[in-house]
Amino acid sequence: RHLVQGHDVTMMSILIGMSAARRGSMHPAIAKMLCLHIPALHPPSFTELELEVPALVQIAALLGIGLLYQASGQRLMTEVMLSEIARPPTNELLGCRESYALTAGLALGMIALGRGPDAAGLADLRIEDRLGIYIHGQGSTHLVGGGAAVYNACGELRPDRGGARLSSLAARCYRIREGPGVNVDVTAAGAVLALGLIFAKSGNSAVAAQLGVPRTAHALHSVRPDLILLRVVARNLILWDTVRPTADWLESQLTLSLAEAAVAPAGGRAAAQTLTLARANSRAGACLALGLRFAGSASAPTTELLLAQVRHFAAARTALAAAAAAASAPATKAELPTAEACLGTAAVAVACVMAGTGDLRVLRLLRVLRRRADLDVSYGFHMAISMAIGLLFLGGGRLTLGTSKPALAALVTALFPRFPLTPTDSRYHLQAFRHLYVLSAEARCLEAVDVDTGEPAMVPIRVVLRSAERHAGGQLASEPSCELRRVTPCALPPLSVIRSVATVSPRYWGRALLVADRPEHAAALRRRLLWVKRKTGHLPYTMDGHGLASIFCRPLGAAPFQRERTLQAFCNEAVLLAFAQHMCAEPSSVPQLREFCEAILYECLAEEKADLIPAYLHMYHLALHMQRAGYAPVAMPSLRVVAAYAPSALIARLAAGGGPREPPIQLPFLRSLCHYIEACAARHDHERWTRTRAAAPVSGGPARPVVPTLAEVNATMKRGLAFDQP
Repeated sequence: RHLVQGHDVTMMSILIGMSAARRGSMHPAIAKMLCLHIPALHPPSFTELELEVPALVQIAALLGIGLLYQASGQRLMTEVMLSEIARPPTNELLGCRESYALTAGLALGMIALGRGPDAAGLADLRIEDRLGIYIHGQGSTHLVGGGAAVYNACGELRPDRGGARLSSLAARCYRIREGPGVNVDVTAAGAVLALGLIFAKSGNSAVAAQLGVPRTAHALHSVRPDLILLRVVARNLILWDTVRPTADWLESQLTLSLAEAAVAPAGGRAAAQTLTLARANSRAGACLALGLRFAGSASAPTTELLLAQVRHFAAARTALAAAAAAASAPATKAELPTAEACLGTAAVAVACVMAGTGDLRVLRLLRVLRRRADLDVSYGFHMAISMAIGLLFLGGGRLTLGTSKPALAALVTALFPRFPLTPTDSRYHLQAFRHLYVLSAEARCLEAVDVDTGEPAMVPIRVVLRSAERHAGGQLASEPSCELRRVTPCALPPLSVIRSVATVSPRYWGRALLVADRPEHAAALRRRLLWVKRKTGHLPYTMDGHGLASIFCRPLGAAPFQRERTLQAFCNEAVLLAFAQHMCAEPSSVPQLREFCEAILYECLAEEKADLIPAYLHMYHLALHMQRAGYAPVAMPSLRVVAAYAPSALIARLAAGGGPREPPIQLPFLRSLCHYIEACAARHDHERWTRTRAAAPVSGGPARPVVPTLAEVNATMKRGLAFDQP
């Protein structure tokens, strides 16, 4: 219903959207719809006059084929796309012929994504050799298959007897006449990216050698400067594991410098300009390769290196603009647009690395670049900076970019470093493809939630990665260790490279997810929620960022309202609030009991052991009972066992295994209580002996013990409960 309306933008959106929704499925109904909009797949009985398809819709359908047959290695579509890269000029593609060839190369790379030489049934096509001809311009279109085959509506390959397709009116071009050679200005861009995607992450040095940058002044004159940028990107897609975020690696990707060219035969001002443009494009290509390699990783070394390159291009652009304004130098006419394009490419690269983080330093730099609104700034530069800001805040900070092979194909298509001049410019790249970055977005934002309040919490975590030998080419290989420190909410590395995730905050109870060893923990991490429980004596990081308002830094307060306000800030348990209200109130018939209750309440809140309050009260009441009754034969053995257990080696073994480092009940209080009860028992024995021997005292009887008072026990309790902030 929408396709028959004939609206180009609507048709493009439907073709690309339906293909993206069924990536890699080879859905037959969608395939028929796409083939209907590609004249190369029409039967010979069809003519272009019977079914007129707009040129931009044809380009969108080509990429739709690549998405629909992604990583399938389907032979028919592979051969069609390989031939369409070198399609002869036609009247309907005059304004976007380069875009058509580029899209055919991208579609070819998607169909054979990452398969390299192992693609079944494609060896006889000699894809590497034919793409090499498209890149370097050797041979002819008849030899490489440019338009030398006809495909019917069912997708069957049929020989082109008599050149029916080339002799048709639609295949003739009245403005461009090309010989049998390959026009590398049209085919090179698509062929370079297709070769990079087909051999992505393969480490094939033989194929990567075809994409080497020129190292001599003579070789520079045979390659267009903007194609050097694509060569650097495609080469590092193949040599994925060799990319390093260092200045030495970046310098190794550059072409001949002006200082090195001084020893070569001088070619005048034009030769110097060629060297400058080639070196700038190679530097921008290295930046984009770093951005793709470490996309979504928030790697600090990569970010620092790319920020330095952005500042370098910004300074170069400012200097060229000033030179062009001061003296109308003709050399700056080509250098200024190149510097602007390279600056936009570097800005997009650093945004890819910090995607979804909202990094403030990167945002400041992008805002400075975005402020320029003079006539010299093109529409494409504003598009690049806007894309960089959008990637920096991808998904509102909840999404980031992935580095899988399908994600790389989508990023290469969306971030093609040739930006348009006007909003309707699609000569070199269809602007609708800029939206395909969403195919590489991944939800890896981990959020910690407090189980008591249900609100998000900022919690420091430790992420342990797998061994460096097994994941040397992983997303975070640039980090100096296999352990990362983050604060939730934060973006995690891919789940496949994570060994464990654990909380490391003194304000929250520890929790660890053993992702590599426990499948249920991995399933819990996929939900991107980490439930945590805050300790009673601490405030959240949002309320107390530096730990200056915790319970260690303030007393409970003498007035009841101060005590109640302090307790409500640190705990919300009704039992503890009721205990503080009734047992720690100022008017009390037993002042010693109130002081004791305040002491144990402060200790239990600070050390998160509120369950021990009944135990403390039980022992205190036992001491009162001993003071009144004089003897407790049942309680004495239990107290002696507790007093002997606390300083034993078992506590040290529990602490070494992750248990509490201190005994739950303080040793000074236990010793004082045992001494008090033993003294009470001795006094009871002495008084009984005195009563039985009152008539005739016996020398050598037990001496009257010195019994400490209950106030002295309370004082010992307070001294024992004193502690420093950990």
